[in-house]
Amino acid sequence: MTNQEIEEKIRKYLPEIKKEFVAIKVWKEEPRDVPKYEGFSFPGICTQIGDVLTSGRNFYSTKDQSICQACNMAVGVHPPSTDEEWTPIQEMHQEYSKESKDMEIARRYFRVEEPKLCPYPKEENAAVQVGLFKDVEDPDTVLIFCNPAAGDLINRAYAYSTGEIIKGFGSHSGCRITFGFTYVLNEPTFTMGTPEWRAYIGMDDDELTLAFPYRSLLRFIDDFHVQGVVYKRLIKMAKFSVRNNPQSPPTPDLLSRYRYPLP
Repeated sequence: MTNQEIEEKIRKYLPEIKKEFVAIKVWKEEPRDVPKYEGFSFPGICTQIGDVLTSGRNFYSTKDQSICQACNMAVGVHPPSTDEEWTPIQEMHQEYSKESKDMEIARRYFRVEEPKLCPYPKEENAAVQVGLFKDVEDPDTVLIFCNPAAGDLINRAYAYSTGEIIKGFGSHSGCRITFGFTYVLNEPTFTMGTPEWRAYIGMDDDELTLAFPYRSLLRFIDDFHVQGVVYKRLIKMAKFSVRNNPQSPPTPDLLSRYRYPLP
C-alpha cells in the first residue's frame, strides 16, 4: 500500500480533514536526492511544515537553518542544550511569552519533567526532511492535523487493532514532544500544540496534531474501515438515545437499527 493510498483510506471516512498529511524523515547524512531548504527558518521546523502545507514542496534542513533548536534536538540533529545554553534562551522566552511563572518552574518543566516523558535520542543525525506524506518514502513520523472528533476515530481505530493506548499531551506540547515522542519512543501521540506550533503551521482553532510513527500507521490501516463504518453509527445511536430518552439504555429496536454489517 502506498503512502497516498494510506491517506486516502483514512480520508474516505474522514473527509472533514482539511490539511494534507505531512511526513518527517531523519537522515544520518544529508540526502543527495532531496532538495535542501533555502535560507533560514524562523523559528524552526514548524515554519517549514507550514511551507510544505502551502506549497507542497519537499526538502531537508540542517541544524544551521533554524533559530529554534528544540525540533532538531528531539531527533538528534542538534545535541541537547547545556544549562548554560538553555538559561539565556529561556529567559528570552520568559520575557515575551511567559511560558512559566518563573525560571525555577521553567527549569523544572523543561529540564526535569519533559526529558522524563520524552528522552533525547542518543544517536547523532545530520538532517530532517519535511514533505507531504505522499511524497516521502519510508518516513519516521506522519503528522495528521484534524479536529477532536476525527482524532477520536483514528485513536479508536489504533486501539481496535493494537490494544494499545495513545498518550496525548497539553502544556508546551509543540515540536519537542511531537517529534521526540514518536522518534525516540516509537509511539504515536496527539498534542494541543503551542502558540508558535499552531500559528507557524497554520492550524485552525479546532485542529490538534496527531503524530504516528510510520510503522504504527501500518499496524492499523488495514482495519481502518471497521471503525470508519462503526464509529459514526455509534455516534448517531448515542445522540438518538439521548434526544429521545436520556434516562434509559438503548432499546433492542434501537440497537438493531444501528447494527452493522461491515463492508
